Amino acid sequence: MNLLRLRTCNSLNTHCGNLWGDPAGHLSPFSAVTMNVVLYPFLFGVIALCSTWLWALTLPDTVTMRKRMEFDVPLTALWEVYTDPATQPFWRSNLARIEILSAKSPKTWKEISRHGQTILFTERFIQEPERYVLDFQLGSQTRGCYEAAFTQAEGKTVGIFKERVTVSGALPKILFRIFVNLAQEIETYGREAEVEARRRLSQEISSS
Repeated sequence: MNLLRLRTCNSLNTHCGNLWGDPAGHLSPFSAVTMNVVLYPFLFGVIALCSTWLWALTLPDTVTMRKRMEFDVPLTALWEVYTDPATQPFWRSNLARIEILSAKSPKTWKEISRHGQTILFTERFIQEPERYVLDFQLGSQTRGCYEAAFTQAEGKTVGIFKERVTVSGALPKILFRIFVNLAQEIETYGREAEVEARRRLSQEISSS
């Protein structure tokens, strides 16, 4: 019986050695390279993925951004642009179309980006022409609130913008923090709205 076990072990040892290129069962230089190229990067990737996932679990669900901007157009002109969602596809660079679901106050509409992303907006509060508050929802895991407050100061229109976004789930939170820059989005929206307000003013002057 012991002899049979010895022969079996020797056979397995020889077989493993043949797989790795060494009849004695030792790792060949080729197998060592294979481990360095395949196994270690794989283990590193698994560790990195687990670490990222654990990091996501510690992130808060809600992110808040506040940004102040100044505009060289009258407050009323800027207000008209901000509160007119139907015309947004004509002046927003990243927007494909708008679907108006309810034209009566409170207005409700869908915003579809050029990448196919759909966001549902609903007016929550309007104090013309000073304060405009919207609720929005993206899918089932992202929702938030957007507020624009306008004042006139030293010949300029001052806008204070607040955006609060709540994201649930580890993966959505990771993707949100990688791909979404709230400050940049507020800035881009504001500057494009300013250009549109200036265009409308010029059109009014030309037609008068």
